[in-house]
Amino acid sequence: MPIVNRQSLIVNATLLLFIMLLSACGLRKAAAPPAPTATPGLISVEVAVVQALRQLREGGIYTRMEGEPVEMRGELTSGPEPLWLLYIRGQVIETIPAAAGSDIPERQLVAERQVVVRVNARTAEVTNVTAYAAGEEMNVQHLPLLALPSGPTPIIPTPPTYQTTVPAPTAPPAPTKVNTQEFLAYSTVLRHMFSPQYLLPAGTTLSLIGVNPLLNARELPRDETGNGPPLPFNPQPLLAPYANQVELIERTQLRDRISDTTATVERLWIALGPLEPQPDGSVRVMVEFFRNPFNAGAYELELHRTKGGWQVDSARLLWVS
Repeated sequence: MPIVNRQSLIVNATLLLFIMLLSACGLRKAAAPPAPTATPGLISVEVAVVQALRQLREGGIYTRMEGEPVEMRGELTSGPEPLWLLYIRGQVIETIPAAAGSDIPERQLVAERQVVVRVNARTAEVTNVTAYAAGEEMNVQHLPLLALPSGPTPIIPTPPTYQTTVPAPTAPPAPTKVNTQEFLAYSTVLRHMFSPQYLLPAGTTLSLIGVNPLLNARELPRDETGNGPPLPFNPQPLLAPYANQVELIERTQLRDRISDTTATVERLWIALGPLEPQPDGSVRVMVEFFRNPFNAGAYELELHRTKGGWQVDSARLLWVS
């Protein structure tokens, strides 16, 4: 065989072998599986809006949103737990209960309201809802405008499971029927106690209010907590103006989340006692509070009914630590 032909065959064979190696490497690279991710994702703004509107349309005891909002804004906030902060403006139907001792029946009014809703960006849980009057000035122009959800409802993700040293709070079963007078009495008590004279210094917004899920405020600190009936109403809408977050949680479950050595007003736990009717027609109710072991106590309030609802006559300090 001529030398030229032999050299040509060697070159061709070398090129063929090189091409086969390149092809094999490419196939091997294409077959490699994608790297898994261990970071849980955040819900989209569409999911957050669906959750917020669902909460508003289900409504509280006296208020629910009707129709579509006229304006929605929102943004994702950073922090230890990321939140979707949503501003929603629209029409609501407000139910005004019948006035006690009069012939005025229950009425329903349509009004425009501004509502701020916080949605946990990991679990899609609505953590706080605060309503404002239509004319109240709200600094929300920096928040991006949001579109109303359209098309199929987004799938709400299953909340991820995290390891924690704090047991998950167990909420009592929701009562099937709310007693109007009970609700009005407890709302009067909470409004009275969360004032600068008692539990909330002027200009303060708490980061967390924990509420005992059972009616068992202690008359004395040495008394056992014991068991009581479940709260006959949802306290979260009533306490939302005073804190960024309101939770149903037992005091023992809150200890790890409140400093044991520093007196602080950032977090507060309360327990309510049952309404105790008195011979003169008034009622008494206890309110226990706990900031830390060196800042705790209990009050006994006395109330009487008025044409518009209830009025606090006195608040007596039972004990303090």
